Amino acid sequence: MTFVIYNRKTFFHVKSFRTERGAKIALSRKYDKNEFAVTSALNWKKEFEPKIGYKEVTVLTTGKKVMIRKDTPRCCDPSSELYWSM
Repeated sequence: MTFVIYNRKTFFHVKSFRTERGAKIALSRKYDKNEFAVTSALNWKKEFEPKIGYKEVTVLTTGKKVMIRKDTPRCCDPSSELYWSM
């Protein structure tokens, strides 16, 4: 099972780990426990992913409108030049 560290306020997924122990160790060493938390990836996907929401962007090459998650990295966003230059 996979475990994730996520931001408690924005619900954005920060990092994934193979074990709960590894996630908790990383949380205690690198992150503020008041701002971040650990949960299973399945639980995060079910409870928190819908809260992040989606945004509408225009595809750079075609001009079509598409919906992407708000936490999509720029390299995976079809409205960015970085996406098309990779």
